[in-house]
Amino acid sequence: MRQVFVIIVVLILILSCCSAQRIEPQAQPNWDTKGTHWSQWKPIAKHPDLLLRGACGDDTQVKGVPMFTLYTQIRNGYPYAIAVVWDHDYYDASVATNGIGASTLQYLDPATVTQSISAMRGTCKHTDIFYVKVKCVARRGQEDAACSKDALGNYIADHLDHFQAPSL
Repeated sequence: MRQVFVIIVVLILILSCCSAQRIEPQAQPNWDTKGTHWSQWKPIAKHPDLLLRGACGDDTQVKGVPMFTLYTQIRNGYPYAIAVVWDHDYYDASVATNGIGASTLQYLDPATVTQSISAMRGTCKHTDIFYVKVKCVARRGQEDAACSKDALGNYIADHLDHFQAPSL
């Protein structure tokens, strides 16, 4: 059980540091145990040319805490390259709750996909709504002007969206 948790944490660190990923949109998630297929692509309310989907699996227990793996993908439907600043769900062990993670700036060419993998508290069976926060979308090269920051250096234009994941 501990080994699965360590593998998940390592995957999260590897994927969160990479700003350009090669994701095969047709490939299903890789589950160690069982999991769902991808949900349907859903548009993000304030950015309808961005599409979001997720998949849930690998229910396990870590130190008595039920945990699962959440895959989240965003696809660029704009006809040009974009910069997107986004956050996704994750489990914060320091407060023992799920929350929204730190911002990630990623660049996506038209029709390309970015992905995150998170370890979450709970089980797929009882968790069918997940969250993503898109803070900024801009044409690539124009993100500094479009994604202006407040006095504390935080990106503005927060917006929280969710999608329905398929049931196990």
